Amino acid sequence: IIWFHTVYWPAMLMSAGIELPKKLLVHGYLNIGGQKMSKSLGNVIDPIEFVDKYGVDSVRYSLLRCSVFEDSDYSEEILVSRHNSELADKFGNLVSRVSTLAEKYGTEKTKNKLFKELKLKQIEKEMQNFEVDKALNDIFAFIDVCNEYVQSKKPWETHDKKVLYELADSIK
Repeated sequence: IIWFHTVYWPAMLMSAGIELPKKLLVHGYLNIGGQKMSKSLGNVIDPIEFVDKYGVDSVRYSLLRCSVFEDSDYSEEILVSRHNSELADKFGNLVSRVSTLAEKYGTEKTKNKLFKELKLKQIEKEMQNFEVDKALNDIFAFIDVCNEYVQSKKPWETHDKKVLYELADSIK
């Protein structure tokens, strides 16, 4: 694909009198079981079938978790695993627990000590560099911190409104 993006596409743009791009971004391939997707091998994935079966958000998320600039393995099993372990278990359970507890006990505004664990500048840099997979790794590392915090603080026992505020604020 790099040949097309560096030779053919610029030649077409130049012949049409269109300004050339300032940056060249070339993504890696999605592989199935270590092999590039190929119609002749019969290992092509239809994303529309995955969207119909799992929903657009799960498919979009699982694809964004793939390495952007290097080849990545992808399959239905990877999609399901990312959906279940990351979106449902880690993030979904955190949101469910915190929202239920905050509704039951309320929140009290306080300084959010959890934010020091969020690598926001690094995430912004990764997003500017189109390294979405790395940004998602950092975001989910922060979600892990939040899950550990809720386990250690036990707001279902303490009814600590400040802890619930920190967690709800972190989710936002």
